[in-house]
Amino acid sequence: MLGTSSAGSETLKNLVLPAIGKFTVVCDLNVLESDFGNDFFVTREDIDRPKAQVVAEMLSEMNPDVVGDHVFDSVQHFIDT
Repeated sequence: MLGTSSAGSETLKNLVLPAIGKFTVVCDLNVLESDFGNDFFVTREDIDRPKAQVVAEMLSEMNPDVVGDHVFDSVQHFIDT
């Protein structure tokens, strides 16, 4: 998933539950307090942690047969390289 959003997290959740196999979340933002009410996969304890890491960890916990990974990088840089 390129970037993070509540809609993207929900979509990815719907792929993880039936065992998509593997996924990667790419984002260069940290969790903000404003994310707490907007994204089901972040908590107050996650504030200032890399958002891609938090989302990937939470989604991976939903299905042990799925391998989740994260990349802390801007989407544009990730695409360019």
